[in-house]
Amino acid sequence: MSYADPGHREAMIGTSSISKNADSLSERINTAARAIDMWHGGRALSVAMKALPHMGVHLAGGAVRDILRGTNSIKDFDIFITGEDFNEFVHCLAQVGTLEYGPFGSPRWLPHNHAAYADIISVNCFENGVESCYNIEDALRQFDFTANAVAIDLRTFSLHNPIGGLEDAQHGVMRGVRYDYPDEPIAPGQTLSRHQVLWLRIVHYSNALNLKPDEITRKWLEDHQRCAAAALE
Repeated sequence: MSYADPGHREAMIGTSSISKNADSLSERINTAARAIDMWHGGRALSVAMKALPHMGVHLAGGAVRDILRGTNSIKDFDIFITGEDFNEFVHCLAQVGTLEYGPFGSPRWLPHNHAAYADIISVNCFENGVESCYNIEDALRQFDFTANAVAIDLRTFSLHNPIGGLEDAQHGVMRGVRYDYPDEPIAPGQTLSRHQVLWLRIVHYSNALNLKPDEITRKWLEDHQRCAAAALE
């Protein structure tokens, strides 16, 4: 199987059926909803969603991964927005707390008196050097590893699991989403390449989350070890 084949996971299991664990999964999605409600930014997020009902709002990344694995401690949120009024949505949020900008240019929102921040990411501007994104599943297919590539729609609380990340998270598997990213700086002005950052993140999270790399991921790590070593010099 080629590293450049972003569909290798879909070819094996497709869009996953999760009916066997429906009750447990529903409980964990409800846990995610409660986490948003209890967060100091939850009320402001709800106000923005009501003010701009046509905008898609999804929770993705580490918060979803950890909740679905049964870990309820959340340090931050990745909130992905679809629709044309992204700047207006961010402006609504900025009425509460402060707004900064993260290392890759996305707004980082810090609600008043709360340590947990949220990166607010435009799906239409989400770009990892491969393909344009038009919806949340396009974005998930450009994530680093599958256990991160799961999203919850914060309007309907439906789950987006296009490449089997839920199953990989539950079974302790570290599987890269794809490896055909261009060998270029991760962002303008940065020295680390996309491949170096991906290698470092996969190794870090394999250890931190006790995930075992699948065969393709393990082979890619071995083949790019020298490249990654240069990043540590």
